[in-house]
Amino acid sequence: MDLSDFSLQKLRLWSLDALKYFLSVRKLSVEGDFEQLVARSWAAFESDTPIDDEAEERERRLLDEYKRKLAVDGDVYPDPATFEDGWLTEETGRFSWPSIYISDISDYLKKTAASKTDLVHRLLNNYKEGKAYRYFRCEWVREILYHPVRQSAPCCILKAAVYPSMSIRNKPYRVWVMASKKCGDSAGGEIKTAHCTCPAGVLGSCNHIAGLLFRVEAAVKCGATDLRSTESLCSWVTPSGPVARKPRRWRDTHVASDVYGQKTPRGYKEKARLERKKFQPFSPEHNEILSNTTAMAQKLQTLFQEEASDSVFILTRLKQKPAQPDRPTLPQPIADLAGACATKEELKAAMSATPEVLAAVEEATRSQGDCAEWQRQRQGRITSSVFYNVHTKTETAKKQTGSGRHEQSTWLEDKVLGRGAAPLTVAMKHGLSLEPAAKRSYMQQVSKKHKKWSARDSGLVISHDFPFLASSPDLLTTCDCCGEGLCEVKCPETIKHQVPTVQNVPYLEEIDGKISLKKTHTYYGQIQGQMALTNRPCCDLFIFTEHGSLIVPVPFDEAFWQKMLPNLTWFWESRVAPALLQQSRPGNCPGTASCSSGQMEQEQSSSDHDSQRPSSPPLLLPNIPPLKRKRATRKNTKVSKKDTVLKVYRCGVCFKDISEEPEAFCDFSVKCDSCPEWYHLQCVGFVQGSEPGDEDCWDCLKCTDTV
Repeated sequence: MDLSDFSLQKLRLWSLDALKYFLSVRKLSVEGDFEQLVARSWAAFESDTPIDDEAEERERRLLDEYKRKLAVDGDVYPDPATFEDGWLTEETGRFSWPSIYISDISDYLKKTAASKTDLVHRLLNNYKEGKAYRYFRCEWVREILYHPVRQSAPCCILKAAVYPSMSIRNKPYRVWVMASKKCGDSAGGEIKTAHCTCPAGVLGSCNHIAGLLFRVEAAVKCGATDLRSTESLCSWVTPSGPVARKPRRWRDTHVASDVYGQKTPRGYKEKARLERKKFQPFSPEHNEILSNTTAMAQKLQTLFQEEASDSVFILTRLKQKPAQPDRPTLPQPIADLAGACATKEELKAAMSATPEVLAAVEEATRSQGDCAEWQRQRQGRITSSVFYNVHTKTETAKKQTGSGRHEQSTWLEDKVLGRGAAPLTVAMKHGLSLEPAAKRSYMQQVSKKHKKWSARDSGLVISHDFPFLASSPDLLTTCDCCGEGLCEVKCPETIKHQVPTVQNVPYLEEIDGKISLKKTHTYYGQIQGQMALTNRPCCDLFIFTEHGSLIVPVPFDEAFWQKMLPNLTWFWESRVAPALLQQSRPGNCPGTASCSSGQMEQEQSSSDHDSQRPSSPPLLLPNIPPLKRKRATRKNTKVSKKDTVLKVYRCGVCFKDISEEPEAFCDFSVKCDSCPEWYHLQCVGFVQGSEPGDEDCWDCLKCTDTV
């Protein structure tokens, strides 16, 4: 920095950050207002205060770290502090906010929370994240401003002023967060980077940043970010400064702690605590006996030494470890079993397991989506979420099989075989994020109406008689008055701003004054399958939003299950099992259901890039020189209405849909002249300009090898 022609007037033109940098590298205080910083900087210049090398290096590292935050996904974004125009207030900008849920906050704060469930647990138990949540609840987070950066940018910026919790009269910290935008069906909300001007904000994980995220999450999950055509304009009243607090006596002051996910009225917990404090279950003599813990432990050991010699208490007193029960070995994934089987009967026999083994699978997969074993055991099995789809589609598939027409693989087969992964839509993200809060709300409501009622999470339940069928209920319930049951939780994103009723939930109907689930909906087949596989007579369909909830009892329908079961069996034996056996043979394309579980995980991890077509021709199916013969591409093929039933075509290489109206070269396809298989032109080695014409013929590699 050249200071040869320096003056006090030029120093006053510096920004606040520049003044703080000038003082920090000289190890001088950076506290105070602008005039104080100018005076201190001028005094340091006049006295020729030397620059400290360590302080300068530290400031340079902080500056480099800040610059790295602005580089996101290969694109360098401008500094949010330099944006003067284009900011949208909460009143107009909240409709453009990305869908940030608790799962996104958990992924960003993964240094302290390993998963979404773990983060919710830490919030409820007042860990560090609980303090961050109170920044939002206590209104230390002021109005959030939105900036789109530019129209083509995939990320947006949210910023707000956040006051320090212990010194609200000081200047607020400046916080900004960069997150992915909402785009079409994509929910967005992935937090890329964040920064706060507090001392801990350089790392991007301070309580002030988390407080801003919780404010956005609260608006998203209650529907405040959705602009509805039927709702009137509304505005948020945001305090312009610190909240005024009138002095009061300490005995009249109530100290409360806001906890994530709970809406307990203020004062209720304090009153309950005082009531519990007044209760004294023991007499003074008992309290004196209990105060001597060593003597009490010795008396208990003498009392239970013979009665419960293998209890944890006795073994701990004797400094012995309890014997660990022998846990059965979990079965291999079906994809691995198929490699050692030649027929579907052998495969079905290899899939059979004892009740102890199936119980071990259920226990090991109770975290469901967060468990890798849950994903592996599902592949190759028909799960209850598609029971109804399989049931209805199988009726049509049987008719086509009887007519002799050939049918290509369907999306149901791909889903059962674990080919690829479905994109995370806004509705899916909303449901997964609100599920823990919905479960807590259900347990609080139902536990008051039953005797000794309890509930727990369920893992993957595999049928003993039909090992190719599986289900993962949300909750397994039990009580003394009603016996065992289930709970299936639904958090519809379409009505997240409303209380669920029979009028706004499309899969509910009212018959004779009672609300019930429609028998023609997918959820009905899912719930019936769950009850059949768990052998439980009833299930509660719990529909939850942030504004209310609705419980719909669903009894077990034996006739419906007996009608659906043969179709599920037929679909697995006719479609899934042959695909597993065929693809398990050597020489097939890796990543399908025939591959090992490790290959499947690798294929699933790369499914986020499925939309990107290969830039170079694959080597599995090289281009075969065309021969002259009349043929047509998929785009020009005429299909009669009679043949359109269930005619879903898939590429024989990448297993993706064959488009009937291709828009780009990567969407065009070609049909083998010797078999009914279709292939994308790119997948079989054609490049643009060398594709076969209407008079050319072409055979796939399988048919060429056969010839």
